[in-house]
Amino acid sequence: METTGAKALEEFADSIKNDPDKEYNMPKDGTVHELTSNAILFLQQLLDFQETAGAMLASQVLGDTYNIPLDPRERVSGSVLKDKERQVIKDKFKGFNDGLEELCKIQKVWAIPDKEQRDAIRHAQKKLISDAYKAFLHRCANMPFTKNPEKYHKYTPELVEDMIDKLFDTSA
Repeated sequence: METTGAKALEEFADSIKNDPDKEYNMPKDGTVHELTSNAILFLQQLLDFQETAGAMLASQVLGDTYNIPLDPRERVSGSVLKDKERQVIKDKFKGFNDGLEELCKIQKVWAIPDKEQRDAIRHAQKKLISDAYKAFLHRCANMPFTKNPEKYHKYTPELVEDMIDKLFDTSA
């Protein structure tokens, strides 16, 4: 279901980006453009499935970041990670960082005028993304995967939540 929903969301975003009439067919009477109306309807329908939609958006950002196949409880303290294991962790951090930045870049310019809807979607995203990210950070906390952890651990969970709070509000 997440795959189908993510595909529908992606197709909807693509249809907006590629709509040839969006710039040249503006209503002369000041009414709402059809594209805007369709976007609002889509988002209202999405609200009915906010938990699933939040999961889809989180999975787009996180991919399988928090399913890293390393368990710190199985490691002896001070043991050295293999090169492949270190690279897996680095790739997971990079994937999360790039995905979060892309998500924020795209969704920051999307507006949801209805405050209740906007807050509900933000809340769902924060819960899913932040919880998964915290679990991932906890799993990697004692793993010496790099000499420069700040290069990969760019965001605290609090900063991630702050970034999500600015989504869907073009005035933020």
